[in-house]
Amino acid sequence: MGLSVKFIDSLINGGSVEEIVKSITSENPKVVCFSVMSCQVINALELASRIKEQNKDIKIVIGGSHIASTKDELFKYTKDVDYLMYGEAEKAFFELYNAKTEEDLSKVSGLIYKLGDTVKTNPNIPIENLDELPFPDLSLVNLSKYNSYYVKSLPVSTIMGTRGCVFRCTFCDQFATMGRKFRHRSPKNVVDEMVHNLKNFGTRDFIFKDSTFTNNKPWVYAICKEIKDRGLKINWSCNTRVSMVDEDLLKTMKDAGCYMIAFGIEAGSQHVLNMMKKGTRVEQAYEATKLCKKRGIETTGYFMIGNPGEKEEDALKTISLSKEIDL
Repeated sequence: MGLSVKFIDSLINGGSVEEIVKSITSENPKVVCFSVMSCQVINALELASRIKEQNKDIKIVIGGSHIASTKDELFKYTKDVDYLMYGEAEKAFFELYNAKTEEDLSKVSGLIYKLGDTVKTNPNIPIENLDELPFPDLSLVNLSKYNSYYVKSLPVSTIMGTRGCVFRCTFCDQFATMGRKFRHRSPKNVVDEMVHNLKNFGTRDFIFKDSTFTNNKPWVYAICKEIKDRGLKINWSCNTRVSMVDEDLLKTMKDAGCYMIAFGIEAGSQHVLNMMKKGTRVEQAYEATKLCKKRGIETTGYFMIGNPGEKEEDALKTISLSKEIDL
């Protein structure tokens, strides 16, 4: 797209606030962007303030899941942030970068901006054809510094094949960030990215970050076929729901290199699952993990304690479930 980009992951690269600010301002950037979850907001605002002290002409943009969930709220707490963005920003950010007029700003998908004392929030328009997006440029990061507790080989890279979620879980931001409509890249495009990363960066281990990878089973079968047809010897893992696997699918996934599935089990109490509108049953956690064990796929479980309406006995049931099933 013609933009010169520098990516800084200060959790990996380290450094004090002063050092991070210096590494940013020394580039004399036109725009500095932060992608934040709620736990990262305070740090992002401190960095934004320090950057503005050094160079008030640098534009600050904050996006990420926190903005998707809270929209314009952050403007109440800072004057250092110029724009907020929610939803899918690959195309939208490029439009913002090139915006010259108020009319231009009004057309940027998912943009939240100030006009005098008024805050404007543009609608977010999801990207329909995900195959149009280029692959993430992993040359911007030092892959040798990244690891995960369960990967089979290094270096490892993450990958996303889908966007959007049709489910209604009360605790999750997926619908706020990516919308309700489930979309997926073509199987060829997904495996093309795997091959690209393998050839250019040596990654044989891939972590699918999709929240519900097996939401569309024919699509998963097609990805597995694409991997097998190309003779790729790779390892990969994914996330899904305990209600969305079966033995035939697991066999196919295992044969194509899947070695682990992370399940959003969440709670060991049906009462809590119902309150959070999870749409699953406690028994399905036992069933799904048993099927994975039978097919030689490792399992990880995600659990939560402290949901609204949860009682002590509910939390104890969750702890018991996490110990009983073979994760």
